[in-house]
Amino acid sequence: MATTTVQKRWERALVVLLATLVGTAVAVCAPRSTAIAAPGLDAEWHHEADRTVALIQGVSRMAGLARSTTLELQDLRRSTDELITWAPELRTDEDDVLLRHLAAAQPFEALVAEVDAARAMFSAPAAEVAAVSTPDQRVQARLAENGREILHDAACESAHSLMTPEEVVEADEIGWRPHVRDLDLEPVAGAIVRFGQKSVSGFFGKDAVRLVSWDRFGQGMAEKISTYGEGLAGTVENPDPHSMFVFRTRAFVHYARTCLVPPR
Repeated sequence: MATTTVQKRWERALVVLLATLVGTAVAVCAPRSTAIAAPGLDAEWHHEADRTVALIQGVSRMAGLARSTTLELQDLRRSTDELITWAPELRTDEDDVLLRHLAAAQPFEALVAEVDAARAMFSAPAAEVAAVSTPDQRVQARLAENGREILHDAACESAHSLMTPEEVVEADEIGWRPHVRDLDLEPVAGAIVRFGQKSVSGFFGKDAVRLVSWDRFGQGMAEKISTYGEGLAGTVENPDPHSMFVFRTRAFVHYARTCLVPPR
């Protein structure tokens, strides 16, 4: 009788133990509820997305574009791409709005990167034209410097003329000095030749003027100016017309990044 009672007690204890172990295993192995796990991650994503959208709004204005460094803009673009990639699957309506703003900003950020890469291009075509215009290396160096100056100022004049009236007002209202020199020339071959001749003569004397094939220099620089000007036309494509980001002309970005000198 006693043996039977003890045996039953052990059986009941074993059942309780097994039930506890099974319950623990189920609790450990079962995936966490998305409703419980997601809010922390979603809140972090929303905070970063909101902050990034605010930064993009700032640099999409003339002053923000002109002041931002290339490295800052590269970091901002990386942040945008990462936030789009890691957007949570379960989103609120507010999250969706932020995600659309981030996607709409990508073409604008790509154009800014393109402009920053192009800013250094003035030296290469200027040196190329100078090299075919004269064998004299001293004169070549002077012509290359002239060409870089001409390209920069002609590009800035073109950009200013291609901006929308609203963008011109925005550029003028900040009151910063345009980074252009008073070359007093039209970007046509004849005017370019006269500027180059005056510069070369002033540095090396009138004899040096005869060392240059001025037709090649004038036509070559005029063609480079024309090619660069063609890249300034058009607007940034915005995939979401309802986005807070306004359409910007390519000229606006070029003018802000290339042609303005922020106050120190």
